[in-house]
Amino acid sequence: MYYRFYLKNFKGGLHLSRGIPNRYDRSEKDLSSDRIQSALFAAALQLFDELADPARGLAFMNSFRLSSAFPFWEDKKEGTKIRLYPKPASFPYELPFKLDKLKESSGLTEKELKKISFLEEGCFFALLKGEKLNDLALTADYKLLYSKSKCTLAVRKKLEELKAENKGLKIKKTDIVDHVYLEQGAQATPYSMDKIFFEEEGGLFFILQTENEDSLKKVKAAFRLLADQGIGTDRSTGHGHFEAEVEAQRMNIEKAGANSQHYISLGTYSPSKEDLNQIDLKDSYYQLNKLRGYISTVTDCEAESNAVGFRKAGLYVFGLAACLRTEVEPQGQVHNLNPKETKVFHPVWRATNPIMLPISLSKTEA
Repeated sequence: MYYRFYLKNFKGGLHLSRGIPNRYDRSEKDLSSDRIQSALFAAALQLFDELADPARGLAFMNSFRLSSAFPFWEDKKEGTKIRLYPKPASFPYELPFKLDKLKESSGLTEKELKKISFLEEGCFFALLKGEKLNDLALTADYKLLYSKSKCTLAVRKKLEELKAENKGLKIKKTDIVDHVYLEQGAQATPYSMDKIFFEEEGGLFFILQTENEDSLKKVKAAFRLLADQGIGTDRSTGHGHFEAEVEAQRMNIEKAGANSQHYISLGTYSPSKEDLNQIDLKDSYYQLNKLRGYISTVTDCEAESNAVGFRKAGLYVFGLAACLRTEVEPQGQVHNLNPKETKVFHPVWRATNPIMLPISLSKTEA
């Protein structure tokens, strides 16, 4: 079963560390599934003592899957949300229509098509099912692809209204904020922090998949605590705090047909040996990234005062929206990134088992 979780009203801005110490001049732009799941586990650990046991903690991490956080725009008057999903890594070459026709109808070049970041929800799931979208409308202003079908006609109308009012579909913006680091007996050190600020109507959402009702209750409780404590860097000064909202009813995802030979990753994915043996990398579309960073919270350590300097073990992963050719749904895995030489005596879990959905790709003429 699938559920949507919304992160709204980031009043103090959001900074996502790049894993480089004392460098705040640039923030990561995407809130990845592994980062969300680690933050939820840290919050759940404060509420449920049994998760401190490594076996129970690992079982909890494996009991649900997440997507990365994607942008949404809310029409508060009508009570509707425009939700955006990541562009598949195969776009625009492996779609159920000819690229020439798309370029002609949209008036965009192939280079501009590559820069599209997100697809509107109706279009995204239609592409997963391999539906032929013969009547498309595309705008580079919003970096959004959306269809003229009935399910998205209201979205198209709203976008046209926003464009006519010269508002655009603004969800977030970044700003450099100057700070000064003060320490008693030391000279003040100025530094700059890159922050993400969301428009009043904009925010982020992610999807949770689980069949375990107990885990769902724990995640919901941890999510609300996380909203109060904040996510990202500098939470003690109000950054990363948000308003939490969980949809009352589970969402219905219509998956692609049985003939689909690819799976799309909705988050950070690291294959197990069994997964890797099933994936045909030659007919897959993906980007490799490296996870890195430092251990932020240490509860059991030989040198508690030096815990802030402990670097996590590095890990190469498949990036968001990777389209992997395999007939078996990839499972991913949960890693313990605790490097043994640090003498930190508790696991540092990192989940790389995101939601995977079948996607129908077909060779098209360029």
